[in-house]
Amino acid sequence: MNKKKNTVDEFEKVLEGAFDGREENKVKLLEMVEPLIKSSIKKYYYGDMDRDDLIQEGKLKVLECLKTFDRDKGVYFLGYLKAQLRYLYLNLSKVKEFEISLNSQIDIGEGSVEMIDTLVDESVDIEGDFAKKTECNDLRKIMNVLTEREAQVLKMYYFENIGMKDIADKLGLAYRTVVNTKVNGVEKLRTVVER
Repeated sequence: MNKKKNTVDEFEKVLEGAFDGREENKVKLLEMVEPLIKSSIKKYYYGDMDRDDLIQEGKLKVLECLKTFDRDKGVYFLGYLKAQLRYLYLNLSKVKEFEISLNSQIDIGEGSVEMIDTLVDESVDIEGDFAKKTECNDLRKIMNVLTEREAQVLKMYYFENIGMKDIADKLGLAYRTVVNTKVNGVEKLRTVVER
């Protein structure tokens, strides 16, 4: 029991010196907590990083904890350090994303091609986009034959999917006026398209 008390007293003395910035105490503290670092690696790390590198990461975390630990909180330093080491090694275990060059060669059986040549963007429809753009331009041209009110009613009805009653309310017009305006506009467009 006396030996354990001496060990605890020695640890507290070394820790106090490390908090005060004494280099020899920091080195001694790192030696004393190395078993904790190694057990944290064993418990929480599941990657393929070199063990010596992991130990060095742990030692850096110990030195960082000396700066971030708040002694006024009433928490034991070793409890704080255990939690920090746990999070460190769990985060290091996360799968790292890797970069692949689009210029990487891929074997396709009859030779190899660059990866970029195998990619197809199905969301791009050049012909469809061109046709849609042409239709929009044509629609803009023929919409010029409409009065401003007819164009407004047709846009609200066909493009914004607003009902006739709601259009009448928004424009402050009688329902019948909106219906007649729509009918007249459609008739004008039909005449232009049929030409």
